[in-house]
Amino acid sequence: MVLFRNLKLIDGVTEEAQEGMAVRVEGERIAEITADRDGLAAEQVVDLGGACVTPGLIDAHVHLITPFVPKVTPGVIASLGRQVKRNLAAVVNSGVTTVRDVAAFPRRIQGARRAVEEGRLPGPRIVCANSYITCFGGTPEWVPYLKGPARLIAGGQAVDRADSPEDVAALVRRMVGLGADWVKTCHSDLSLCRGKGALPTWEDEGYDAFFAEAERLGRPVAFHQMWLSAFRKGLQYGPATFDHTPMDGLLSDEDVAGFVASGAALIATLDVYKDTFEFERISRDLEERGKEFLEPVCYRLVSQHLHKYMHNGFSAREVEKEWVMDETMPRELLPNAYENVHKIWRAGGILGCGTDSGGADFAFFGYFHRELENLVEVGLSPCEALRCATAVNARILGLEKDIGTLEPGKYADMVVVEGDPLEDISNMGRIKAVYKGGALV
Repeated sequence: MVLFRNLKLIDGVTEEAQEGMAVRVEGERIAEITADRDGLAAEQVVDLGGACVTPGLIDAHVHLITPFVPKVTPGVIASLGRQVKRNLAAVVNSGVTTVRDVAAFPRRIQGARRAVEEGRLPGPRIVCANSYITCFGGTPEWVPYLKGPARLIAGGQAVDRADSPEDVAALVRRMVGLGADWVKTCHSDLSLCRGKGALPTWEDEGYDAFFAEAERLGRPVAFHQMWLSAFRKGLQYGPATFDHTPMDGLLSDEDVAGFVASGAALIATLDVYKDTFEFERISRDLEERGKEFLEPVCYRLVSQHLHKYMHNGFSAREVEKEWVMDETMPRELLPNAYENVHKIWRAGGILGCGTDSGGADFAFFGYFHRELENLVEVGLSPCEALRCATAVNARILGLEKDIGTLEPGKYADMVVVEGDPLEDISNMGRIKAVYKGGALV
């Protein structure tokens, strides 16, 4: 039994921090929370020096099995296992003790989950969807469809594709058979890449097949949507989460009311929009920590790719033949996304918290606190933003009996923070220690 004492508790239940508290942990779970005092018995005592302690953070939208490169080369494939280890470590060291992964090579993500569960790798608890399911030619259009040895070595497809309703349903069954807790699809009729224009999507028969099979198998649906047309397609079908935020215009009052009535949650991922155009900040991140969180081959390719964006280095041929992100769209349209999140929050909609780390070229792991800062910028209080990333996310994932708040009986997933995040949410970037199941990460 371990006693954590001399701490300022933010339990995710009450709205204020409680000073002078102690948490007794037995095994992986919290046995007692009490006022700190002399005479509390334990086999081991950890004095936290008055620091704030929050529940372990939950990132509801990540892509763990990603090498952060514009092209998949043999060297990248060879380094993928090592890069995944770095991704897992960066996640948990940033205070995130649980994630929902919504696009990954199935064999790789299941292997990572087993390795973490068995204690062979440090990392977060993993809920996953295996492959993201979409149509051929549809978004994410830049993700390659692997064939032959590359598919075998990678462990399947990060994005698997089907066009007929029968094949769509078969892919849902395949992902569930491979261990998916959720299933994911999308709607996007416009590319985010330069010069690509309109994209294909399924007809309603494809969505009918996807959602019917997910319901039959008892799997909630994560639904990628970044445009108003996609948001409205989501309202038509009723996914459990709307992932990302429409940015091409403002949601109508009818849109917002329909969303709130559906009981779905919005995982806004505002920071990933910034990860497509804040190149000076990204350059600083690479300079300060890039060699820590990227394998050497990935660091080299990512640095070269960033240099092209910063210095307009893409040739007309590259824009025509490759997938070059059009950074002007998110830069110009981000205010719409912020306002749409605000409208949903103000109307009483459910707002979770996710980063989309691994989902864009420069969406690196280890900066979860920035999404909390974005939510505060939208209009949430620091307490409300932190709750989105803990208690609310736990309910979204159906894990509220085990995680999301610090209460007796739940896992002792705790983040020790320098400074009080309820006074300044940026303090969630000043992490002193992370405990998962009572064990120091």
